[in-house]
Amino acid sequence: MSIDFPAAVRWVAFDLDDTLHFYRKASGRASAAVFEYLDEEFGCGAGRLQAAYAGILKDAQKGAFADGRTARECRSERFGKLLVAFSIIPHRHLDRALDVYDDALAANLELKEGAAALLQDIKRAGRSIMVVTEGPHDAQETTISRLGIAPYVDLLVTSSREGLTKCGGLLKCALDKAGCAPSAAIYVGDSVECDIAPARALGVRAIYVGEQDLAPEDVETSASLAGLTKLFSQGAQLLLRKGQHVGL
Repeated sequence: MSIDFPAAVRWVAFDLDDTLHFYRKASGRASAAVFEYLDEEFGCGAGRLQAAYAGILKDAQKGAFADGRTARECRSERFGKLLVAFSIIPHRHLDRALDVYDDALAANLELKEGAAALLQDIKRAGRSIMVVTEGPHDAQETTISRLGIAPYVDLLVTSSREGLTKCGGLLKCALDKAGCAPSAAIYVGDSVECDIAPARALGVRAIYVGEQDLAPEDVETSASLAGLTKLFSQGAQLLLRKGQHVGL
């Protein structure tokens, strides 16, 4: 479907994880594969492993992966702590756990419905696409490639590469890299705190595609990526009130 963008809009920016694809589901299944491997090898109990890893992961995510490390380095730290917690000497088991995780993650990556078609339509309309996301740069680059959407992405900006979080200026950094004024961009994300609020603070039109019952009343909202086609064609002055979602 063709998109009739306002003339001033030149870039469309997207968050990646849980906006364009089901990250939590894929990473959850990848972690479960590691727990199963460790349980089979050492009889630790998958449930106990999962509970212990939840705390480790929560601590690891506090820095929004803005320290420049690679995905394998970050995962090595997390799963290394898990092995130590269960008195497992890392040795070869850590490398094996990391391989199990990556293989399972790759196997479970899945674009959200309408994502590929939407990106194609944006490019056909002559607009550029950037992905602004927190996480290790190599992991996000690999994810985009594995999802098959790399040909549509003109710019990838990550917290790891820039040393910035979303709440700490990552979107502004991305706009500066693109040479794009806030008024010439639209930003799409699934987090009110980390996506919508920072974008609106910069004067960027922001559209929320996360859980609909968490959407503030004064935020433009779409219940699906397919619904964005209609919103993109509308002027920035339109603000949808809660309960008037499109794409249902």
